[in-house]
Amino acid sequence: ALTDPRLERTGTDFDPAAGWLTVRRGPVTVACNLGTAPWTCPAGPGAAVAAGSDPGIARTADGLSLPPDTVVILAEPDMAGPA
Repeated sequence: ALTDPRLERTGTDFDPAAGWLTVRRGPVTVACNLGTAPWTCPAGPGAAVAAGSDPGIARTADGLSLPPDTVVILAEPDMAGPA
């Protein structure tokens, strides 16, 4: 997914006031909380944390809670399979 050259398969969301940013590419999501308050990144129950910058990142009923100044890389199950 990360080496796929088709940019239309990449999506971003952000909230400049709250200070969060997500970049999705296929089943991989990079979520950053650059704000001053914790933020919950929506993530399905099957999402696996591939890497996280802080041990305070925690799963909640709504996704993953990211403390300020943290980043997490999530891998969702790829339901579509290879393209």
